[in-house]
Amino acid sequence: MAIRVEVFPEESYRWIADIDAPNGPFSTETRTAAEVPRDVEASIKAVLGLAQPAFELVDDLGNPWSPLVAPAQLQRLQIVFDDGTWLPARRRWWQRLLGRRPSWPTSCPACGHAWREHNPSSQECAGCHSEIEQERSSAPTAACRLMPSAEVRLAATRSA
Repeated sequence: MAIRVEVFPEESYRWIADIDAPNGPFSTETRTAAEVPRDVEASIKAVLGLAQPAFELVDDLGNPWSPLVAPAQLQRLQIVFDDGTWLPARRRWWQRLLGRRPSWPTSCPACGHAWREHNPSSQECAGCHSEIEQERSSAPTAACRLMPSAEVRLAATRSA
C-alpha cells in the first residue's frame, strides 16, 4: 500500500510534504518542487527504514502531484492579501493539516532525541553525537541526520 504524501508550497522556494505514515504523520521540507520526490523518498527511508518505499504525491485538493503541476498549484495558492491573511484555500488546507495532527511531535521518530537536538547547521543530531562520543552501549553507529520541518523546529523551541 502506497503512503500518501500531501505536497504544499509555503513559498516558491519552500515546499512542505506531509507524509501520512502508518505509525503517524511526519513532514519534510525542500527548497524546490523538483526536489520533493527525492527528499520524500529519502525521508521515508530514513524514518521508516523502507528500502523501496511506495508513495503517492497529491496536492492540497487530493489530485496527483508532480513537479510539472507545481507552478499551477503555486499560482493558485500563493495569493496573500494586503493585510497578510491567507487565501481561503490555503487556510482550509492548514486547518485540515492541524486537525489531523493534534500537536507536532517533540522527538525524532528515527533516534528518539528531542527535535531541538537536531541542528540544521551541523546536519546531525547532537544527542546521537554525544552518545557516540561517550561510547555508550546504546549509542547508534552514526549520528541521526534527519532534520525536522520548520513547524517541528518551532514547536520544539516553544517546548524547550
